Amino acid sequence: MLKKGLFKTVEPARPMPLPSTQGPANAVDYEALGCLRASNMLGSKPALLVCLRRLYEEFATEVDADDTARKQAEAERASRLAEMRGKMEKHEATVQRLREAKVPDLRERVERLRDEVRAIRENPASVRDDSPSKDSFGIGALILACLTVYLLVFYSSASYSAFFRAFEPNEIGVANAIFDPQAFGKAFGDGVAEVVLITMMPFVFLGLGFLIHKFQEQGGFVKFLKVGALIAVTFVFDAILAYEITHKLADLQATMAFQTPEPYGLADAARNVQFWLIIFAGFVVYLIWGFVFDFTMEENGKLDSVRLAISAKQDEIRHLEERIKADEERADTLELAVANLRTEINTLEASPLVVKYNPKAFKDRVGQFMEGWVHYLKANKRPDSAVDEAVALRDEFLARVFAPVNSGDGAAVPTLSNTE
Repeated sequence: MLKKGLFKTVEPARPMPLPSTQGPANAVDYEALGCLRASNMLGSKPALLVCLRRLYEEFATEVDADDTARKQAEAERASRLAEMRGKMEKHEATVQRLREAKVPDLRERVERLRDEVRAIRENPASVRDDSPSKDSFGIGALILACLTVYLLVFYSSASYSAFFRAFEPNEIGVANAIFDPQAFGKAFGDGVAEVVLITMMPFVFLGLGFLIHKFQEQGGFVKFLKVGALIAVTFVFDAILAYEITHKLADLQATMAFQTPEPYGLADAARNVQFWLIIFAGFVVYLIWGFVFDFTMEENGKLDSVRLAISAKQDEIRHLEERIKADEERADTLELAVANLRTEINTLEASPLVVKYNPKAFKDRVGQFMEGWVHYLKANKRPDSAVDEAVALRDEFLARVFAPVNSGDGAAVPTLSNTE
């Protein structure tokens, strides 16, 4: 039987004497020892097995007496225990912070928000700067709808008159020049591009009016620059439409009077009453539409302020509840990790000390011994089969001595098995 546990665990050292066959400087010449043992035992296979077991026992004695390896193993285990305790303490501190401080604080904030929601529902006026008027909102919405229809008709007719219409003598009046009830039909007859243009043109002005409203909601001095720029662009656009229409009317009047049309400049347009009538019929109504739109949206915001305030607080409550859930799940995960670490620490403290040695040292010793043994067999003209049997016995012995088992940390550690 071989002693078990040499390459896995080491109990307290039990000093034993080293082999008596020594070379220079008290070093054992295992090759000479192998040759001597083979000579004394006539190269017997059972004797070889006995000698290999004796080599193992001698090596075991040296392992037990190796204080350096034991101290290194103790230092490694102490370092591992310190690392695990530090990680466990860190997890415990995080769990305590989550359980006792962060989660309770979040729950308190959730309760405050719920109280605020109840207070808003009981007293809606608390979230309003002033009381809204449903009548004002209704009247504003009605006027806005009418003005929107007016602007759609005006800008579609005006854009058709300015870009595509050829005026007849009976269409010299401003009303006939601007409002053409057959504008869409005539544009459809002219082509798809004309229809798209006069259909989309009103929405350009409505879009500019909407942008003015949005810019007014912004803060700072820059909003005034933006609003002023949009109003100026709209006025220039209206002036171009009015200029084109009055220019066509002036040329038509000159033709009807059998006169050559005079050049028509901006100064001529500025002196033309029809020019300003067209601008007032479009640009001023557009400004009124913008003011009514802004007023209507403001009244709608007042009516909707309670719902928006409650919705905002409920969104914040949901966000806080998600954070609470995430923190609680994290605390549960860390508590499980702490329990696992505590179990590992207790297991490591209760387990025998693991001292690892390099198996190569023992294999080299056996290899030198076998060189002497084989030298004896060959010197005495033993058959090659005897040499092969001795080598096979050596390999079988080493295979059983270093039968691998799992060390617990994923590494294979040599240990002893029964060689009987």
